Amino acid sequence: MCFSFNFSHNVLKGTVIDALLWGDVWDLTFNDLLAGSPPGEPKGETKGTLATTLMGYARSSPDRIRGRLMPVISYDPQAGRQAFGVAMRKMKE
Repeated sequence: MCFSFNFSHNVLKGTVIDALLWGDVWDLTFNDLLAGSPPGEPKGETKGTLATTLMGYARSSPDRIRGRLMPVISYDPQAGRQAFGVAMRKMKE
């Protein structure tokens, strides 16, 4: 809905690189990362850890966007909920 085209590619690329670096894969799908988790669900904690890991990689190697260096992956649950709410309201209009 409001993802930039390369978002999914950047997440996939970061996840694969992390698995190659550490020799262990994440037991999550891309859909898992986009779906909500009930409080206390173990998968929810794993998703947060992966998102934080990928954001760390993105911050350490930012891309130039509109002339400024910016990370290509950002994890902010509150901003995500707000953006989702705005998107849902716009689709209802």
